Amino acid sequence: MAESAAAAAARGGGPKATMAVFGSLCVGTFGLGCWQTSRYFDKVEMMKVREEELAIVASSSDLPSSSSDSCFRRYELRGTFRHEDEIWLGPRGPPPGAMAADGPNSGRSSGGMSSSPQGYFVITPLELEQQKRVA
Repeated sequence: MAESAAAAAARGGGPKATMAVFGSLCVGTFGLGCWQTSRYFDKVEMMKVREEELAIVASSSDLPSSSSDSCFRRYELRGTFRHEDEIWLGPRGPPPGAMAADGPNSGRSSGGMSSSPQGYFVITPLELEQQKRVA
């Protein structure tokens, strides 16, 4: 019996190696769970900050600079759109939830929405009344 246990230990590394492998998997999983929890609370805090910035009354003066901290603040602008300088980015993908996950229409679109590209994003520059040419 002692010979068979020694042979098994030589072949597979024994119970200590098995414990080390499964122990490292448990430690790794625990570490990833801690990281996900930390990221969750970071994102909740970011959403609170964004909601506070969006709740501020829209300002028509003091336009933001490129290094501004208030990138989610609302602004009231007056001007005309320059349609001749439009940019079309695309084609876009289907909207979220347009693809059926299961059932007879799985892999196809639902609600009359096509699973193929859905048009383009259109970016139109605005020329402000106070300034000339804003790209």
